[in-house]
Amino acid sequence: MADIGIRRVTRSSVSDLAMESLLDLIRRGLLRPGARLPSQRELVSRMGLSQTAIREALSGLAILQLETGR
Repeated sequence: MADIGIRRVTRSSVSDLAMESLLDLIRRGLLRPGARLPSQRELVSRMGLSQTAIREALSGLAILQLETGR
């Protein structure tokens, strides 16, 4: 079968979904790039996720910042 650009489907982790949620807030202008985020404790409470998932999401955002050269 010829390659028609079908990509493998992968599962997203909870931290990936949290990171996407935060990125969406930035894209919609509700969070400004460089602005202070709520504390980890507040994000845990607001998003209903574990502290580990939030920590991983924030680490992912930090990595994205390095990759985009901001």
